[in-house]
Amino acid sequence: MITLIDLNALPPASDDALRISEKLGEYESVLRALSKQGSKEAGYALRKLQRGLRSVRGIESKKARFEAIQKSDYVQIEVGSTSKWLMDFAGLVSLQCILRIWRAKSYPKEYPLLAQHRRSIGVLSESMLQRWLGFANHELHWIYGRRLSELVPYLKAHGINVRTFRLQFPNRFKSLVPK
Repeated sequence: MITLIDLNALPPASDDALRISEKLGEYESVLRALSKQGSKEAGYALRKLQRGLRSVRGIESKKARFEAIQKSDYVQIEVGSTSKWLMDFAGLVSLQCILRIWRAKSYPKEYPLLAQHRRSIGVLSESMLQRWLGFANHELHWIYGRRLSELVPYLKAHGINVRTFRLQFPNRFKSLVPK
């Protein structure tokens, strides 16, 4: 199931993350909130991020710290100051799909459908975007128990405009892709 969190009451980001970029701080805060609600994918991503933040502490230049984090396996989304992602419901769903696919690459036995394709998934990038988006649509079935086209009752029950979500989901997903 998707982990729902109050996006207006996120835990504070660490100074280490904020010293690199505001978006990295926001990403860390969302991961903390998702992890606290029991998302093992967010917990995995948070541990990786914390490891990465420790590894760049000795780097003096903010730009060099950012490049080291963004180009590593510690962060799977765009966290630069110019990134345009929004963490609304569609952004939250997109992020959780990305985190699920990312974790599946390391723990294939926990994700049987993705395990068959893990070598072909590749790294989240603009060139692999369509493949990842296809897997994300597939993963919505596992996260929600239904495919994107079958989410209408769920979305309506949570007061989410279905048409808006259908338009926003691919765009929010694309906005998270590292440049």
